[in-house]
Parts: sequence; structure tokens; C-alpha cells
Amino acid sequence: MRNTVVLNPERSGDERYRYYTDMDIFMLFDAMRYKEWGINIAEIGDLVANDYYDRLILKLQEYRRNLDQEIAYKEVRKRRVAWMERRLTLAAYPMGKGILSTVISGCRAQCEKLGVKPITNATVTEITENSVSFKDAEEKEVTIPAATVVSAFGYRSYNPLEEAAKAYCGEVYTIGSAVKAGNAMTAIKEGYEAGFAI
Repeated sequence: MRNTVVLNPERSGDERYRYYTDMDIFMLFDAMRYKEWGINIAEIGDLVANDYYDRLILKLQEYRRNLDQEIAYKEVRKRRVAWMERRLTLAAYPMGKGILSTVISGCRAQCEKLGVKPITNATVTEITENSVSFKDAEEKEVTIPAATVVSAFGYRSYNPLEEAAKAYCGEVYTIGSAVKAGNAMTAIKEGYEAGFAI
């Protein structure tokens, strides 16, 4: 094995002591710093012996490229962890809540902020270019000006096949929105559990 020499201090006559110059001390501190930068002892000794500054610059450039790659890799991992965190957060919501309730709450807050007045128990009878007509709770015809009309519909479970499936299959599992309107993550979880039970 080739010995690597970073410092070569003078020795006393009986070789019990070593004498370090100011340059030796500076080189020692530099060697400690280079080691933190990923340059091992053998490479440090090689730098000292051959074209010190040019080779050191190349080593530092290589170390910087490695740092850039490590940072990029950790950024990818960070985004992956954040994505998994969002998925698990959504999956943790109970059936019928989660994304839907969050969206509804956000829409209500925005409507209140914009001064939108909700009208309930109304049946729309006509939508024109600049107005909406509807029957209120007392069956009175009402027309209000409207530049924009947004149609919003509620959700309910839809399950037309369960009884038909039971007529031909001894084991039927009903999951997702066929049971109750909910979010996709809950339906995926129920599908996994049903598949595992079969």
C-alpha cells in the first residue's frame, strides 16, 4: 500500500519531537476542511504533490456537482413525501366527507365574501340570456337578473346492479358511491378490502 504524505514536518535529532511550520499548520487546517468536502486523505496528499490549485479547483467542481445531484434527488424525495402525505390525509377522511366537504366549505366562504345571497327551496323554470326565473317555496314565480348561471347538483348513491348481481353470485360486495357518496380514496380502500376478502 502506498503511503500518503500530507505533511512532512522536520524531526528533532532523537525523533521524539516534530517541528511544524506555519505553512504546515495552514495545510493541516486545509486538509481538515477538504475532508469535510469529500476529498479523502490520499487525494489531499496527491493535491499537495501535484498542481495543487488546478487540481483542487477540479475537485471542488466535482464536489459541487455531487451536491447539486444530491439536492435534486432530495427535492424529488421531498415532493414524493408531500404527495404521499396528501394521499394519506385524503384517505383518512370518513365516508361522505373529505374533499367534498372541503370544497363546499371553501365555496360557501367565497360566496359570503363576494356577497352572494343563497336562495333555497327554489325550482328553476327558465334561464334566459340575462335572467333566471324560478318558483319559490310558496310556488310564486320569481325572476332575478343574472349575468352568469352556475348549475350545481348534489350527490347520492347509485346502485342499480347489486340485486341483479346477488341473483347470480353468492358473494357480492358493495363499495364506494354505490353505498354512499364519498371520495375516491375511501372507495379505493374499500375495493382493496373487498378484493382481499374474496
